[in-house]
Amino acid sequence: MATRSSLLAATILALSYSASATASYSLVKSYQGSSFFDDWTFYGSFDNLTNGDAIFVNSSVATSSQLAYVNSAGNAIIKVDNTSTVLYNDKRNTVRIASKDRFNVGSVWVTDMLHVPYGCSVWPAWWSQAPGWPWDYTPILIWFFPRASIPSSVSSSASTIDTSTLGTPVGNWPAGGCTVDTYFAAQNLIFDITLCGDFAGSASVFASTCSGTCYTDYVVGTGANYATAYFEVQYVRIYGTSSAVVVSSSSSKSGAMAAVRSGSWTQMGLSAALVILATAY
Repeated sequence: MATRSSLLAATILALSYSASATASYSLVKSYQGSSFFDDWTFYGSFDNLTNGDAIFVNSSVATSSQLAYVNSAGNAIIKVDNTSTVLYNDKRNTVRIASKDRFNVGSVWVTDMLHVPYGCSVWPAWWSQAPGWPWDYTPILIWFFPRASIPSSVSSSASTIDTSTLGTPVGNWPAGGCTVDTYFAAQNLIFDITLCGDFAGSASVFASTCSGTCYTDYVVGTGANYATAYFEVQYVRIYGTSSAVVVSSSSSKSGAMAAVRSGSWTQMGLSAALVILATAY
């Protein structure tokens, strides 16, 4: 079983990034504590998005089944049902939530995850999308920091954040001639955990780390396989300009930001991470 990592996994998606530019952002939205789930929408349907063997339950089922709640430490728990017995041809309950607010290019998203979901058949993600996705989502920039080397601009109580203090990214996929504002609308933040599906259930992907068959050997049965299939989130904070938070759901633009998915956490042995995504000008 993986233990809490001493690493900070800082993932930053920056659009039209300039390494020499100074980009400072102020706190505009926070999801934290007892009100964490107040501003999220529960999907409330089976996984018809990635063909997972999962049902993304509504808010009432998530609450009554303790699949989405705030624990005694004040952290948000988002989890897969690990107590029910699932019969063959049925799906297992889990959670997908999307933020009610949407956030424009020019915002920075920070989340402190004390635990991330892992295990055979588990396909979690923290990501974003706008109406009408998918679309081209490059460039992507990625940083990873040891916790002892977290930049001062990324403290847990920071009212501002300066992306210029993050240094050179370890991954950089430039967009070429992509015009950010043409292809990206304001984004909804999403947490979800599906099971098997198009990626995690693919025979070649599944067999690389697990034995047996994804659905019949893991989803079906008592649910004991999913004791570690949960997020524990201390907070999600959004930094940006005064126009970063967008309430309106209407837009003609699309665009999906790349997801932070189980492959990166599992392969690096991470069960805890502070993750940063920036859609920086």
